[in-house]
Amino acid sequence: MVHRVELFVDPACPYTWIAYRWLSEEVHQRRPIALRLRLMSLHLLNTAPAPDYRAQLAVADRLTHLAAGIRAAHGEATFTRFYREFGRTFFTPAHTDIVIAAREDQRPWATQLTTAVDAALHTIGLEPPADITAADATLRAEHAEAIAAVGTDVGTPVLRIDGAACFGPVLSAVPRGRDALDLFDGVRLLTAHRHFFELKRTRLRELSFH
Repeated sequence: MVHRVELFVDPACPYTWIAYRWLSEEVHQRRPIALRLRLMSLHLLNTAPAPDYRAQLAVADRLTHLAAGIRAAHGEATFTRFYREFGRTFFTPAHTDIVIAAREDQRPWATQLTTAVDAALHTIGLEPPADITAADATLRAEHAEAIAAVGTDVGTPVLRIDGAACFGPVLSAVPRGRDALDLFDGVRLLTAHRHFFELKRTRLRELSFH
C-alpha cells in the first residue's frame, strides 16, 4: 500500500525542515509513500506575536509568499527543489533556530535567511517573482486547510497521512534508518486513531541539522 503523505511547512521553521528530511531522506527511501510538500504560515498562526518575534515573522512571511509564488509559476517540483536548496543553506550546524540564540553564525537571523533565499534562487536558476503577494489567496486557503485538519492550537509542521492529520512530529534531529521507520509507523497509527489528540513534552535538546 502506498501511503499518501502531505507535510505542511513554513519554510522558515527549523522543525518543518527536520521533518521534511526525515520523510524525504529516510522514510521515502524505504517505504512506499507518495510525499507532497504543502504550505502553511507561521505569520497567520501568530496573530498577536511578542514584539521581538514580530519582525522575524514578517521576514518569514515574505519567504512563505515567495515559495507560494514559485509554486504557482513553476510547479510543485520546482517549489520542492527551492525549499530543499534553501533548507540546505539556511539550516546548518552553524545556525540553530530563532529560539536558541547561541549559534556560530552571529549575523542577524533575517540576514541569514535572505542570504539563503538568494543562494537557493541562484542554484535553481530562478528570479524572484515580481509580485510575491500574487499567490496570497492560495497560501491562505492552504493554511486554512491545514488548520481545519488539526485545529487552531498548533504550530508547524502539520502532517497528514492517508487523510488523518496531526501537528508534528516536532523533532530535534533527523531520525535515521530503523528509528525513522519506527517513528513513521507510530505517528501513522496514532494519527489514524479517532480518539487520539495529543502527546507532548518540553524540548530538552538543541537542534541538530546534521
